[in-house]
Amino acid sequence: CGDADLLICAPEFMTDDLCGSVVGKLNGLGLITEQLRSVRGKVSTNWQGAVRLASTGRPGLADYPWHRRMDIKVYPFSQRAFAELYFGSGERFNRAIRLHATRRGFALSDKGIRKVTRGRADNGQMVHVWEGPMERDPTGQHWATEDSIFAFLGLPFFPPELRGDDI
Repeated sequence: CGDADLLICAPEFMTDDLCGSVVGKLNGLGLITEQLRSVRGKVSTNWQGAVRLASTGRPGLADYPWHRRMDIKVYPFSQRAFAELYFGSGERFNRAIRLHATRRGFALSDKGIRKVTRGRADNGQMVHVWEGPMERDPTGQHWATEDSIFAFLGLPFFPPELRGDDI
């Protein structure tokens, strides 16, 4: 089995408190078996740990030995479509769409898309020498859906079920 990702979106002023609240609730239920790290960014929060979900409420599985890695990520609503695109896609698809954005002069992340200028560092590596502000959705819908990201990049929409590494 793979890991479990829990993506939570909330108003920007609630992202810090919400992640801690969810982790506290899961811990109180006895589901969290290990905390690996917790990172509070400017507007998003990320928690990583291990959980034992299979035994919950199932007496026959009370001694279930396997633990799963769980990531809890809390984003403001304004970044939801970007977070869904990133976490709802396989590694190869993510690399491909980011490469497409790069070739169009943008940097695409789980938080947004911005114009960038790239150049070579002294060691020959390609680096961002300038990053612009986050782009605004030209449709005026504030990046409400993943569709708007695909349209911005000039791509047809690929639903999540067609973005996995097993396809």
